Amino acid sequence: MVSKVVILTNQTDEDIAGKMLLALSTVKTHVSVLYSKWHVKNRAEAIKKGSMLGYLDYASVVNEGF
Repeated sequence: MVSKVVILTNQTDEDIAGKMLLALSTVKTHVSVLYSKWHVKNRAEAIKKGSMLGYLDYASVVNEGF
């Protein structure tokens, strides 16, 4: 399973799939399910929501240049 923390990075779906040795469609499915559960439309909104839920430090993501 693709971790919420991995999805909430500034990596592309292709990068995540390659690093985790998963099919791109698997990553896209997990991303889509997460967006639906959190009622967000894109990765930027997901990062903010993930920060609010305590999954990551929003400031650290912003400082990485997202």
